[in-house]
Amino acid sequence: MQYLTKLSFIKNRLFSLLSILLSVISLIAVIKINRDISARYLALDGKTQLLLGLTEFVGFYFKFYVVIAVSLVAMGLAIIALRKEEERKYRLIAFLLGILSVIVVVLNIGRFMI
Repeated sequence: MQYLTKLSFIKNRLFSLLSILLSVISLIAVIKINRDISARYLALDGKTQLLLGLTEFVGFYFKFYVVIAVSLVAMGLAIIALRKEEERKYRLIAFLLGILSVIVVVLNIGRFMI
């Protein structure tokens, strides 16, 4: 009987929980990518730091495309959760995390990490 209550908990909040999970994964990925960029920047000398924009473009921006896709999927799942009228608390958290993950990916927060 306890298994059925856990299953109904997940079933009633499926899209919200998936959206929250994907948003957290995308936020962690953005932080890791930006940390790698800032570590590479600090390891370079003064002249090569100017060229970091080119190497950053080639080496890291393909990762951002994957992360933005995950963020947009999370945002889409949050919108589906809003339409299916899942529990209000989970819908709100999923929607806010979805917006935050999209904003963090679009804005370049790596500049603040240096």
